[in-house]
Amino acid sequence: MVDFNNILREGKIIDNKRVKSLNMKEALKSIAQDSESFKCAVGYFYLESLVEIISSLKDLKEIRKLYPRAYRSWNEEDDMDLEKLFNSGLKVSEISKKLERRPGAIGSRLKKLELIE
Repeated sequence: MVDFNNILREGKIIDNKRVKSLNMKEALKSIAQDSESFKCAVGYFYLESLVEIISSLKDLKEIRKLYPRAYRSWNEEDDMDLEKLFNSGLKVSEISKKLERRPGAIGSRLKKLELIE
């Protein structure tokens, strides 16, 4: 049986690439047997997730200052506008400003609509 407390103390990462003798089944068995380890692991991952979510929200606010429609769903009207602007000869950067979306989103959507390869 794997000693989960020992793994936490040593700072090893639990994955099959770095701790070859440990697999997910063994890790879960070990965690389930030791409630303090389980609480520690769950708490750590919960906090890490919260930090990541808060950071993402801050990033999204900053992105939306430049591109107000960033990460919003595309609809049929958006696609028609994109196609019209693209066919008029505008550059992706110009279309991006007009549609208030990131240049990468414009490029991705042009590919999805098979307007570019």
